[in-house]
Amino acid sequence: MPWTLYRYILKDLLKLMALSGGALLAVISVAVAIKPLADGLLEASAVPRFVFYLMPTMLPLVLPFAGAFASVMVFSRLTTDNEILACSAGGISYWRILMPIYLLGAVLMVTLFGLSNWVVPQFFRKAELMIQEDITRVVVTKLKSDQTFTFDKFSLWADQAEQLTPTKEFLAKIRSEVPPYAVIAAKGVVVGETDRDGKPVHEFTAESATMLLFRDRGQTAASLRLSNAFGYNAVSDEARDDDKKHNPWQGRVGDVSFPPVRLPSRFQDDPAFLSREELQELSRKPLEYDRVRVHWEKLCQAMAAEVMKQLSYETIRDPDGDWLRLLGAVPDETYTIRAPQVEVRPNGLLLTSAGNRRVGIDRRLNGTLSRHYSAKSAWVRFEPGAPAPEPRAVIELTEAVVEDIRIAGAPPRHAELTLDPMRWPEPMLDKQRVKPLNDILDEAGKSFLHVPEIAKRHRIVIEQRAKLWRRIVSQTHERAALAIISMLALFVSAVLAMSLRETMSLQVFLIAFALTFLAIIVTHSGENLLIEPDNAMPVGIAATWAGVVILMVALFVTYRKLADH
Repeated sequence: MPWTLYRYILKDLLKLMALSGGALLAVISVAVAIKPLADGLLEASAVPRFVFYLMPTMLPLVLPFAGAFASVMVFSRLTTDNEILACSAGGISYWRILMPIYLLGAVLMVTLFGLSNWVVPQFFRKAELMIQEDITRVVVTKLKSDQTFTFDKFSLWADQAEQLTPTKEFLAKIRSEVPPYAVIAAKGVVVGETDRDGKPVHEFTAESATMLLFRDRGQTAASLRLSNAFGYNAVSDEARDDDKKHNPWQGRVGDVSFPPVRLPSRFQDDPAFLSREELQELSRKPLEYDRVRVHWEKLCQAMAAEVMKQLSYETIRDPDGDWLRLLGAVPDETYTIRAPQVEVRPNGLLLTSAGNRRVGIDRRLNGTLSRHYSAKSAWVRFEPGAPAPEPRAVIELTEAVVEDIRIAGAPPRHAELTLDPMRWPEPMLDKQRVKPLNDILDEAGKSFLHVPEIAKRHRIVIEQRAKLWRRIVSQTHERAALAIISMLALFVSAVLAMSLRETMSLQVFLIAFALTFLAIIVTHSGENLLIEPDNAMPVGIAATWAGVVILMVALFVTYRKLADH
């Protein structure tokens, strides 16, 4: 074995790979760091440390090209200096000359596979955590400068904002299951909520608000709590004029707590940024994945609203039963409802009079009757998760008569009005949340598919769960394929350099670069085919490995040409 030759080739290969790879890593990492720096999520003094965390995450992208460059340069020089010809004359075959490439390629393949499955996800998390360490400062700065802070589907604006230290007394007061690491207090607050299309759904104003920041699986999550809030459905004037049932309700909703949501991040919660163990855990617990969990939450809310509607109907239609009792937004505020006739409609309940018997509603504060409503008819709609996570009932009265019991001798008022939202005396949403995902899907599929909103959420949850499984499979195959591509890029580049001995090294490298780039692009495009449920999984897997096939064919054709000459 020509060990001296092998050491010489390996030494040059490693030196050129280190130089070219280091240069590429620095350029790409600095380019990626510009975006969070420009958005104000990263201070200038933190850029070097952020770039340091980014560099390992770019290795799977950089090493195949750095290896191709080093292989072309080393073997082009060996060919130009006739060293390859001398080795052939001495009885050393091409396969033996390429022995250092086999060794380095195998090491590179195993290294990249380990990096992509265990090391790179950790550095992605460190880089992301570094961005979100200063998120408290970003929120306070934006709110103080009259800017809107947007996160998830919420937009927050405030007159005043300051950061508070979460003391023991404060933590005991807020009663949070997980203690926040930072707290932001704001006054004069306006909060807007939009749907997935960016259209406004609800708007709130509040005297004050508290934003609690938590660490959630390496990411920052925020929970918003409003005090003495006033809210209404945000609907365009055109929609109000077109259909009476779309008229916005507005009224005091009291204290409102929104469930924690992830704050915006440069690196989203995506299987591409998870380790192999985390991917396996995610396949067992799909609710850990945001895209599944968000729609599962909406499915639970829609089912809770439908259960509330069914219980309300059963209570009202029973002539010998109790009055329907609901809780208002104000503490110790209750409503009792009775109607001679009740009819189930797709979007709610229609309460109607029968002869002289009208729809009756009593409002009580601290157990004392304070107001009585009677109406010719009432439309009760049930809104899932609006304005708070628990479903709410909103009642619109037609030809109503309002008697204020607290004011002696006050004459009755006649009005068309909408009462403040009400909720069920017991938590409805938690009963759905505690059920396993498969049980929720089975229950929705068997009992609630006649409800359009539930049927829609049921379909989306199933689709997102299927896409998640396909993403996990795609990441498993893609990481293995990219590791093999890095090894094949070395082989192809070396054989090209020996085969195209009369061609300039730069031209040879451009050919090797194009083949490697094509293989990587084809491998990544296989993910898009694999994650779509409409495509057969074997087709997506085959597309993911097509990049490997391209380089293997190029290696075979090039080596045959070299061997023939």
